[in-house]
Amino acid sequence: MTTQHWERLGAASGIVAAILFGVSFVIFLVNDPADVPDVLHAGDYAEFVREHQEALKVQVLLNSLGIVLFLWFLGSLWSRLRAAEGGPARVSAIASAGGIAGAVAVLMGFVFEASAAIAPTTIDVTTLYVMATMSIGLGAAAFTVFFLAVARVILDTRVLPLVIGGLAIVAGVASALGFVSIFADEGVFNAATGAFGFWVRFGAFVVWLALASVALIVTVGRRTTTRRR
Repeated sequence: MTTQHWERLGAASGIVAAILFGVSFVIFLVNDPADVPDVLHAGDYAEFVREHQEALKVQVLLNSLGIVLFLWFLGSLWSRLRAAEGGPARVSAIASAGGIAGAVAVLMGFVFEASAAIAPTTIDVTTLYVMATMSIGLGAAAFTVFFLAVARVILDTRVLPLVIGGLAIVAGVASALGFVSIFADEGVFNAATGAFGFWVRFGAFVVWLALASVALIVTVGRRTTTRRR
């Protein structure tokens, strides 16, 4: 395979990741999402796990694979941003670090969630639920660095369409809600069930990932021009 083929595969991994996240979301919707407790009522999570144990295992698997594919996509994105930024590519490096930090924190949250789903009757599911929620919330907060740094490089260099940079700013603002959600035990900012605590930042992340992946695929093979500032 040629270098361009590998570049397209790396870029396409973002689309596959977004699809996996989307399928996981659909599974969540068909398994009584209204029954998912907020952090304040974490003690009710054990019953939810017992009722939806197999679905939760599938969700964790799909989401974990999605994060792994995101990391592959991140490598392709970083390579493109670095070439466009030129020099020490400091902002591109910051974007990569933010993406890795966020992915690691989210994966840790999935580890806690998987532990609860595997043995809901023999371990402290309540504690694992809180730890999973907080880990994923902090991971979202770390993605703030990723999105804002990506936006900075795109807006400065035009290496990807400006709309991708603008949406990265929106996703970065949504991700920043993670800093608030880890302290909200109920309501719209709750990290487990809140509209702003979880759903807005999740949706912004998935939509941006899919669109950025498409933009990266389309621009494979185009000459990258370094912009001197």
